[in-house]
Amino acid sequence: MDEDRSRPSITSRILVMGALLVLVPLLYILSCGPAVILINRGYLSEEGFRIVYYPLDLAARSSHGVRDSLEWYTRLWALRERNFAR
Repeated sequence: MDEDRSRPSITSRILVMGALLVLVPLLYILSCGPAVILINRGYLSEEGFRIVYYPLDLAARSSHGVRDSLEWYTRLWALRERNFAR
């Protein structure tokens, strides 16, 4: 009986998997902003950026809304970097 309490329930496993399925793609998308700073500081090449974020590039090419959102978000990080450097 104590063994059953120490093992995670099926519900908690499903919740963890669901959270991962939402959070991992969201963090991937949000990571493109800080990557702009890495490019500006010379830690990441533009070619490396294109390779890592190729799926986002495909999505931006097929949807104006995605493109506009990604452009706004990356510009926001570029402006933040410029203001921070002053």
